[in-house]
Amino acid sequence: MLFEDGKIVIDEIAPKEKFFGMFRNDTRYKSQSNGKSIAAYILGHAVCKGYIESVDLRLNDWPILENTLYYDQKIIDLLNMNAGDHKYVKSNSFFNSNRNITNPTIKMTMKNELKNSKKSRNKFNYSGLPPHIILNYMIFKIGDEKFEQLLNEIFTNKVKTEYSSFFFNVEAATSYDRSLYGALSVTRYDYLRIAKAMLDDWQNDTCEGKFLKDIFNKRIKKTAKYVNDRKNHKSLSKTREYAGFFHTGYSGMKDRPVMGMDGYGGQSILIDFEKGRIVATMAVHFNYNWKKIVYDPIKKGK
Repeated sequence: MLFEDGKIVIDEIAPKEKFFGMFRNDTRYKSQSNGKSIAAYILGHAVCKGYIESVDLRLNDWPILENTLYYDQKIIDLLNMNAGDHKYVKSNSFFNSNRNITNPTIKMTMKNELKNSKKSRNKFNYSGLPPHIILNYMIFKIGDEKFEQLLNEIFTNKVKTEYSSFFFNVEAATSYDRSLYGALSVTRYDYLRIAKAMLDDWQNDTCEGKFLKDIFNKRIKKTAKYVNDRKNHKSLSKTREYAGFFHTGYSGMKDRPVMGMDGYGGQSILIDFEKGRIVATMAVHFNYNWKKIVYDPIKKGK
């Protein structure tokens, strides 16, 4: 879908005869890493409500993080995947156990994989663990009930999602050790509604819009590994910077506030906050022409 000039100008979906007709307007797509960016947007609301002081707050009040590399780190360094964790954490798993990041709870991870870990120099290291930590830190700070209320205020009252949406628990989560990770289930139009809410916040300079501008201004450069690896990071190789769980610094648009969500399988949601343009692509295989379908429309419009 392409949204510009205040309306949807391109709206295409797979025909009924493709994929056994399983993809419809009411189909919920697992966000994959798009959920990282949405987690940052939720954090922005928590900051604006005063639950969390700012992105410069240090994580030194959560006992679970003690004796690990994340203790006393600034939230912004986790948001920018710049926490010096590259000796312990890779994209979706841990070096010492090879266990998938979405299997254990935060408590288990800090006790088993990261106990007595030490922070290395700050270096961009893209993985699923920082959003996992940020989401669950919000629950720790706010409490289960208020966190649920916050999600309802964001998705139901503000974004006005048509269908219910939910985050996934990690596999080992229990009622005594709850742990969400940065993926949620949302329909195609509701993804666009979420992106439109972000756009409105930015353009109206709301508190949440100021939050988005803050993380954009605190963006960092990606390491060459992610910029040059076009085989494994196809769409991401077009970006040179990272801003609070959003990809940015797109080639040919580096001076424009274009921020992107990007998920496994070719999901791409890019927002041009300056031109009021959104491209939302829900895909299950990254075998399409990303430049033609996503990059060119966000850069040039319809």
